[in-house]
Amino acid sequence: MKIVLDLTKLLEEGKITKEEYDKFSGLAKKETVGILPNILVGFGTILIFCGIASFAKSIEFIFALSVIFIGVGFFIREKLFKDWGILSSIFIILGTISASGAYFELFDFYSDGSELNYKIAIGSIALFIAAMSYFARSALLAGFSALTIGALLGVGTSYYSATYYFFVEQPSLTIAVYGALSILTYSLSNIFSSQIERLLLAFSRVSFFLVNMAFWIGSFWGDKEYFISNNLFSIGWLAFLIIMIIFGVVKNKRFTINMSVTFLSIHFYTQFFERFGVDPISFIIAGFFALIIAIALWKYNKKLN
Repeated sequence: MKIVLDLTKLLEEGKITKEEYDKFSGLAKKETVGILPNILVGFGTILIFCGIASFAKSIEFIFALSVIFIGVGFFIREKLFKDWGILSSIFIILGTISASGAYFELFDFYSDGSELNYKIAIGSIALFIAAMSYFARSALLAGFSALTIGALLGVGTSYYSATYYFFVEQPSLTIAVYGALSILTYSLSNIFSSQIERLLLAFSRVSFFLVNMAFWIGSFWGDKEYFISNNLFSIGWLAFLIIMIIFGVVKNKRFTINMSVTFLSIHFYTQFFERFGVDPISFIIAGFFALIIAIALWKYNKKLN
């Protein structure tokens, strides 16, 4: 469990003693180099990587360069982590993402381009990113591994003429798979150490987010493959969000409550404007509801703090 405490404020309010203040302050991680140099060197490294990659004559070269970056990142993590921990993470994350993209291009080039080979490539990339998140202890990579699985289910994004798209081709299957993954990783997080717990929770939360996105898409167009109407998705999504909010309150899970309330607001606005259209009265009513939800959420978070 990770808890953020304002030690200075607690000391001023008399809730901790000076000895406790000194003890807890001593437990905090000390950084001799600082965040800014790590970030500056990291951005410089990214620019150098992009520059070298732009001169590359082959995907094989980019893949090899990515592997080198991963190796350098782990070397920094092993030998210089106390001073350059952020830089090591930048090396590992950049190398992992670049290696995944290069691997996919190589796989696509040397395979027959069948759907099965496509799924094998995506699946192996998801496993690779998950493994790298474990060895690097990176919650960001854990979240990326969850996102990568979406490509196997027809989840993705696209861009056309200054317009970005998010699509879910199979909402029902996406909800089922990501729902199961979210529950599984959340359950496992309770039995592992704090470092692994953080990775599993990141995966679970991204999965939970994608479950809601699939419900949202389904509430517009339904799922023709399984003959599920958009109205059924809307009702199911509402029930799901209410259950999640109750679960969050009972288990004191702030993330679950905040995300569920956020998507409940999205659900409300989606259905409201779908049914009543866009006019001044509907805007006023929706605005009042937005204020009520925002105030309720603010008071809840303030109470927890």
